[in-house]
Amino acid sequence: MPIEHGPTRNLTRSSGAHDRAPAWSPDGEKIAYVSDAGGEDDVYWVDQDGSGSPERLTQRTSGRIDNLLFSPNGEHLTYSDQQGKLYLLDLTSKTSVEIADDKAPFGLDPSWSPDSRYLAMSLADDNGLRSLWIYALDDAKLHRITDELWNETSPSWDPSGKFLFYLSDHEFAPQLAPSSSTTSSTAKARFSP
Repeated sequence: MPIEHGPTRNLTRSSGAHDRAPAWSPDGEKIAYVSDAGGEDDVYWVDQDGSGSPERLTQRTSGRIDNLLFSPNGEHLTYSDQQGKLYLLDLTSKTSVEIADDKAPFGLDPSWSPDSRYLAMSLADDNGLRSLWIYALDDAKLHRITDELWNETSPSWDPSGKFLFYLSDHEFAPQLAPSSSTTSSTAKARFSP
């Protein structure tokens, strides 16, 4: 729907299907979304101007999909399923790989670094608390960046990509803590009620 003046348009043209969770591509040319038009939830995308037909990007057999998130360079899209698995979809090859499996299927909080090389997320530990992890596209591995002693959630990169901010309950009160992406140092910003 245009912000000002102009008609709304049906981009998906999928009568009877449940289309939801739209996400704009960084260049503004495509809109990715979840649809059950094929019988189960899958990721599709379509030209934002409605000029083309929707293209199915995944071929799943069951389960709900959520949390569509484009990488800043537009080359990848992440999504999660109801079992807590996080997937990385390569938008050139249209192939998906599982990159994380959360023990508690909620709150992954994926966040791309500005250079699209890293994906930060919050994963549940065996003790029920959440820790921060970074998936590096260079080596295709998950790297733990916080320990299992506290809840750390909601990672968010600063614009330079040098720091990762996150929420932590180290002192039983919410704190905002930036973590250097090049060292293991952490600084705290305390919020008082």
